[in-house]
Amino acid sequence: MRMIAGCLALCVLMTAAFASVSANAHTRSQSMSALFVEGDDVSVSFRVTAREVTRLGVLDPQAETLPTLLATHLSKSLTVARGSTSCAISGAPRPLVSTAAELRFEMIFSCASETAGQAVTFTNDAFFPIASRHIHFVRARAADGTFEERLLTATGRNASFLFSPSGIVAPIEESILQTFWRYIVLGAEHIWIGIDHLAFLVGLLLLCRRLRDVVFVVTGFTVGHSVTLSLTVLGLAVPDPPVVEALIAFTIVLVAVEAVSAPTGLPKHGIVASATVMTALAGLSWALGGAIPPIAWVGLVLLVAGYAWLTRDERTASRLLPALTLVFGLIHGFGFAGVLLELGLPTDRLALALLGFNLGVEIGQLIFIALLWGAAMVAVPRLSRSVQLGVRTSAATLLCTAGSYWFALRAFG
Repeated sequence: MRMIAGCLALCVLMTAAFASVSANAHTRSQSMSALFVEGDDVSVSFRVTAREVTRLGVLDPQAETLPTLLATHLSKSLTVARGSTSCAISGAPRPLVSTAAELRFEMIFSCASETAGQAVTFTNDAFFPIASRHIHFVRARAADGTFEERLLTATGRNASFLFSPSGIVAPIEESILQTFWRYIVLGAEHIWIGIDHLAFLVGLLLLCRRLRDVVFVVTGFTVGHSVTLSLTVLGLAVPDPPVVEALIAFTIVLVAVEAVSAPTGLPKHGIVASATVMTALAGLSWALGGAIPPIAWVGLVLLVAGYAWLTRDERTASRLLPALTLVFGLIHGFGFAGVLLELGLPTDRLALALLGFNLGVEIGQLIFIALLWGAAMVAVPRLSRSVQLGVRTSAATLLCTAGSYWFALRAFG
């Protein structure tokens, strides 16, 4: 009976994640620029939302206005080179026609005449110091109106373009190895700067008692997120991003609660209470027009009940841990896919980029897990049993608090 209840809960959860297609993209920190070459001058027009500019206040609290704040930041953050020679900035950033919601500036870089015909490299360090997940779209415009675009990230902040005398522009093509390595780095980067994914991994490690448990957890999580990452990137699955982001936060709450309560046998007493709380949240979200549709809330209610039932004692929870982490991996895989699709994929090297990104995610999480587990193996034997329990309880409580905050923020945001 308990297996039927658990399977039903997990199936409904996955149905909820697939249930609807979001019409709106996930809000992300981003900016755009356009490059144009005329003789020895390279003009760069930069635009970004005013909301993003407000974040720069931590870097320059003395700035009186947003345009002043942005101009100062851009003058320190944008560089252009032609060949191996840096181009000099011609004056301060010049404001272009802006709106209340968006600011625009232009910068002119003068390059040495002897570098004519060489590749132009644009480097952007703007906003990355305060937003590690910031993305920047750079467009190189040719004289005939055609253009080429590249995407810049925290680990890839420059792009090179070749402007021919006839006015044609083209990006400097990457080799297959360079493309593969770039997506490996992007995958590892996403794990290391994704605080919610790291929090979930910490929660999983709190449930592990032996190295064998760690292997099972990593395997289940890897298989799960690899499946949904591939399905989404290939267009075979189209989950709703707000639902996925909320579910990722909810998985943190679940593993944190189990880390605290499984040894005490408390989960079986919390089924009705948890389902009641989730039902109340469902009604509140519906009334306030929250981001999660009713079917997803039904899945969450059933998941709470099924998960609590399946993990009502430590022995059962340990035996089912690989299967449960596989399901959680499916959810996190949708999140990885959303990031990868936003970053863009080369159509002619789709399989290579997908493999590289997935490999990067694995490398990133294995390094994190190895460091954390290794530190625990050194520290734990030195602690008394009561101190070990106190540390575990404190860490799980912190994770539960953070997961609950993220869940509320994403569900009602």
